[in-house]
Amino acid sequence: MFADVADGTPLFYAQAMGAAAAISQKSSRHGEKRAQLLGLAAQTINVFGAGAVNLNTIAGQIGLSRNALYHYVADRNALLFECYRDTCAAALADLAMAQDAGRDASTRLRRFIDLELAPDRPVRAILSEHDTLPDAQRAEILALRARQIDGLAAIIRDGMAAGDFRAGDPELIAQSLVGMLSWAQLSAAWLAHRDGPVTRRRTAAAMHDLLIQGLAAPGATLPAFPTLHPRAFNAFDRQAASDAKIDQLIAAASRLFNRRGIDGVSLDEIGASVGASKGVIYHYFADKAVLVERCLDRAFTLYDSYMDIVASQPNTGLGQAMMVHHLNTQAQAGTVAPMLLQPGYGSLSAPARERFVQRARRLWQQSAACVEAGIADGSCRPCDAMTAAEVAAGAFFWLPKWRDASDVAGSVAIADALADLMAFGITARR
Repeated sequence: MFADVADGTPLFYAQAMGAAAAISQKSSRHGEKRAQLLGLAAQTINVFGAGAVNLNTIAGQIGLSRNALYHYVADRNALLFECYRDTCAAALADLAMAQDAGRDASTRLRRFIDLELAPDRPVRAILSEHDTLPDAQRAEILALRARQIDGLAAIIRDGMAAGDFRAGDPELIAQSLVGMLSWAQLSAAWLAHRDGPVTRRRTAAAMHDLLIQGLAAPGATLPAFPTLHPRAFNAFDRQAASDAKIDQLIAAASRLFNRRGIDGVSLDEIGASVGASKGVIYHYFADKAVLVERCLDRAFTLYDSYMDIVASQPNTGLGQAMMVHHLNTQAQAGTVAPMLLQPGYGSLSAPARERFVQRARRLWQQSAACVEAGIADGSCRPCDAMTAAEVAAGAFFWLPKWRDASDVAGSVAIADALADLMAFGITARR
């Protein structure tokens, strides 16, 4: 009954160890497949949007049958939920590791950024379209995201208490950092540049430098910023009134897409937000894809108009760069709400992708040119201007994801606060 095997090991022990090894191997294979599943789903979410996640397609791409897939997730919503929960869990793990990186708050923030942007980091789903989830799952994701923000805000408060960071709003700073990190996962596609180890390291360095030190050279100041005002129209001009209705629908759709993601919003909800039926929307737009493209066309027209305002006013390079940021923040925090560059790029038609990438790259180059002008005139510190201009946009792109949409009156105040953060960073000036 308890006979030994040839090397003298008790038989029951050898059998138990063999069974354990088989279970471990099976568990390891299961874990690898799960990681592949979540990675591919996350990539699909970020590039094509949550609505593009298809169980059959993903199962085939990782060599699973549809039946085998059910060993990992029960349905499509479960897969989306697991992706978003995996993103939150990874961020919280990074935050825990960053907390152990040292007593210095700046060092901990740098460690967190480096972990989030590590070159070997698996793809994580951006928390943009969790409104596609059922209520209970969405509430869990929002609670996990809140824990991340609270953890980052605690590090920032530590820095303020130690006198290393100047006084400010810890939540605003934490949300801005999360926004820049989220945009860093999307910007390569929208700006058509290579995303690899070198880019990740440059982005991490530029992001930490921008957050801690800001762009401003010692002694530099910011100008008075212009305030955006809604465009007036003649209600008795039939064509102007019709155009205003279309623009109202596009603006309403843009606001909802920005806050909840493209696939988190239905045409019925867009119509309801302005008191129009789905039929009215179809009267003006053939389908949702056409509406999305119209939203982006409007957005780039607005983005270009802000650049025109900046170019029309003599200023230092720093003043120009911060005016770009200020105007875009006002727009996102107020009623204008140009559509963000967000997950779903891959679902656009090929001509639309090419058109929008060209326009996005031009805006990026113009923003970087402002920073370069500031370095030349002494108003900006020497820095990686292209990367700084790229990552800074994430701060205002993230605003609709966390800020109270009804606080339109506070749009100038938050634009002031973000411009001050990007210009002077969080380091206490001594």
